[in-house]
Amino acid sequence: MKNTNYRNRLLLWSLMPLFAILACQAVGSEANPTAVALTLQAGASQSAPGGLQPISPADAQATQVAATAAAGNQPTTPDSPPTESNAQGPAAAPPTATPIPCDKVSFVKDVTIPDNTTLTPGSAFTKTWRLKNDGSCTWSSGYKLVFDRGDALGGPQEVQLTTGTVAPGQTVDVSVNLTAPAQAGTYQGYWKLRNSSGVLFGWGDKANAAFWVKIKVEAAAQQPPANTKKNVTLAPTSNGGSVDSNGGSNIGFIPGDDTSNLTWVTFMDFSIVDIPPTATIHSATLTLPCIWVAGDPFNELGEVGVFYSYYGNFDPAVLSQGNYDLSQYLGRLLSCPDTPLDVTASLRANLGPPYYQIIALFQFGTDSNADDDYIQITTPSLKVEYTP
Repeated sequence: MKNTNYRNRLLLWSLMPLFAILACQAVGSEANPTAVALTLQAGASQSAPGGLQPISPADAQATQVAATAAAGNQPTTPDSPPTESNAQGPAAAPPTATPIPCDKVSFVKDVTIPDNTTLTPGSAFTKTWRLKNDGSCTWSSGYKLVFDRGDALGGPQEVQLTTGTVAPGQTVDVSVNLTAPAQAGTYQGYWKLRNSSGVLFGWGDKANAAFWVKIKVEAAAQQPPANTKKNVTLAPTSNGGSVDSNGGSNIGFIPGDDTSNLTWVTFMDFSIVDIPPTATIHSATLTLPCIWVAGDPFNELGEVGVFYSYYGNFDPAVLSQGNYDLSQYLGRLLSCPDTPLDVTASLRANLGPPYYQIIALFQFGTDSNADDDYIQITTPSLKVEYTP
């Protein structure tokens, strides 16, 4: 018995260094508590033949719980589920709303002259923008459209934005009269708005961006070749009318006589300045549509004679004297309405002056019966086909 106890004590003392080493490793390296427990259990099992009892599973679990608690962790046992925390972090602050500036504009569309519109040199045009009040202040009649920079295009420095008011969210069409430059190229002018306090504003995040007009200027198309026929229909100019034998005048074309037995003669003027003097006249037709206005002129006064006569300026005092040339007879009217007159030969012979002028009067100036006998020529025209 003594020998047996002696051997057991000897075996226990021989294993003590091993236990010390294992304990130091577990503490020094902060090993997994479960691993420590299993190591101790394995060591005990190996010592069983020497009389030491193995570590039971319950003791191993208790060792793991203790080690976990020492490490500052919340232990988890088979009978107790993991603890869930209901704690929540601080609530996020709501985003700060961006303040709407008092004066801000947004571009809606180009009402006229979209970007890169092609214009001929020197041509006048009107640019119109549709703008929206994107600010918090109402635009009044004191607000202006103001040229900012770039190509001014002959426009004013400022124009009134509105004669009324434009509330936030409303739109307004604003226009400016401009002129295309004489030289070909691309031109762009920038514009802003200005409030009644003299502060400029525009669009964009900072409400300071300008809107613009952008055009392209190209030379006019070349004239058609000289051998191309052209057709024009000319109306009388204002350099004409009717004159009575006392020097009275009327802007209408009313040959005939009146209750004072005064003779009325009609003078008519067509501008042919665009027809070159060297042009070839293929045809020329004079149409004198008329209505029967008073009395019985065609029975009382005869036919209406039509003559080419270059009378110059329409001066009633001079023309009432009758000093005009009636040698170039063009035709006659026998009723209203009547057929057009072919004046091709006459126009060919009288190219050069800026006007082609005619005179129309009744065969007999007056019937001396103290009543009105006259017609009215309504929409005269001269239709010409020619080659320049």
